[in-house]
Amino acid sequence: MIKIIYYIGLLYSLSYSSNTLLYEKLNECTSKNMDSCGYLGFMYEKGYTVVKDKKTSNYYYEIPCNGGDISSC
Repeated sequence: MIKIIYYIGLLYSLSYSSNTLLYEKLNECTSKNMDSCGYLGFMYEKGYTVVKDKKTSNYYYEIPCNGGDISSC
């Protein structure tokens, strides 16, 4: 029983930290932090803590690209 409680707590903490990272990057991206927008593009491209979505990935990669960050193009 203790193992089950441990694993539930571990899964919750991983989920919480993943959501925190996503919301943090979204907030920074809307504040025109180009690195965070590029990171969001990466997250959606690779499916890192979010569902893979090429369209959303391209959207977040375009923001820094249009802002002059060639590495995101």
